[in-house]
Amino acid sequence: MVLRHWSAGELLGWLALVWVGGSCTTAAQAQWADVPRMDVNGDFQTTKVQGNRGYYQQMLWLVVDRDPEGLNCRPFDGGEPLVKLGYGGILMTQIESAETNAITLRDGQPWLNVTLTRLSSRQLDLRQGAERSGPYHCQVRASADLIAPINLSAIEELRRSGFRGFNSLRSGFDKR
Repeated sequence: MVLRHWSAGELLGWLALVWVGGSCTTAAQAQWADVPRMDVNGDFQTTKVQGNRGYYQQMLWLVVDRDPEGLNCRPFDGGEPLVKLGYGGILMTQIESAETNAITLRDGQPWLNVTLTRLSSRQLDLRQGAERSGPYHCQVRASADLIAPINLSAIEELRRSGFRGFNSLRSGFDKR
């Protein structure tokens, strides 16, 4: 008799096939990270997501706005944007604590508090002198037309399957 060594992915695949509709399927899905959902207006209202061990923060967002002028990133006081972000840039949620919702309402519209990093793809940066050297904290409209939450479980699954395109993404945030 020949014994075959199974990878974790192969085992999980077979278990899913064998236990379709059973409690095992539900338990496996509970381990997959969820992301915030938009409301009926296409806006995100919270950065907190229910996980299997309580709430956690949605930390990474992708700029999906294709406006050639870029996505405005405004100061917290709502002033004129000093930075405009390009399509495909990655934003990091700026939070005070794990319990904080990083989306705030201004004039009835939700705004996401973010920290710009080297992965943010700045299209235009009007900050002066020393302001340009460190991280910048600002707000973008929390609209699904402009940004999308990044599912870290999906990135981990791609990495495990051998996809190498996200290695720079992971290392970029590990160095904070």
